[in-house]
Amino acid sequence: MLRGTQSNSVPSKWNDLLQSSQGKPLKLEVAYPSFHVPDYTKHVHSLVGRLWAYDNVSGMLVLETGQAPPLPTALRNSPVSAVYEAGTGRAPTSGSLSGFKMICVSEISQADVLSEEAFAKALPDAPAQLTVVPSIPPAVLAAREANAIKKCEERTHQLGPREAGVLGQAVFDALNKTLPCRWHEAHIIVLDEVIISGPAYDKSSTYVPNLSGEQIERLLNEGGESDIAPTVDRAAAKAVTWQRVVKVLEGVRSKLLVSDM
Repeated sequence: MLRGTQSNSVPSKWNDLLQSSQGKPLKLEVAYPSFHVPDYTKHVHSLVGRLWAYDNVSGMLVLETGQAPPLPTALRNSPVSAVYEAGTGRAPTSGSLSGFKMICVSEISQADVLSEEAFAKALPDAPAQLTVVPSIPPAVLAAREANAIKKCEERTHQLGPREAGVLGQAVFDALNKTLPCRWHEAHIIVLDEVIISGPAYDKSSTYVPNLSGEQIERLLNEGGESDIAPTVDRAAAKAVTWQRVVKVLEGVRSKLLVSDM
């Protein structure tokens, strides 16, 4: 049970009962909005469950209410769905996902401790004992922290200079999804083969070192790199990369243009 100092905001009669009722089955009469679609405007007047935790400082308690109901359809595409479906709160007897309700003590109008028999009758899938949320080993926390730091550092290196602006960053992010990129001042270097220069970041500012625009077009249309660019290594492959980059540029610029309209 979560414990703290006495809070004047919690009625003493509920505080004394709740402090001594960890793990016991309770029936609470409350005025509390339902979280189940489409009953948002209705009120749940009776809740039954085992007292899983109580904090008299915040004036909050948590009831474990047995097998969790399906997640409302309206919430299945929300971030909460991932937590709900992959939660670690598994009931110790059945292994099913256990349900919990968080309640403001100030909303309680009546609180009663039930017998085990009455509890089982009121809640057929009642938990026989409290679900234990496993602790996270320090090594796991350290690994998560290291991974988060690594991702943060990687993202930091992907951020362009201020002069690149919104357009330059959008181009970089779009290209970097499929083609490794890096910044050199305000220039975007793609695969160490193609360079995109600001502030335009368009086709005319995209080039391959040692290849002219005419050579690139001939390589794409005619092939035969030994005749078109005999001194440039992998000239034909670089021309294809340039073509891919230009297509991404056109797509990014088109999206930004639409969003600005």
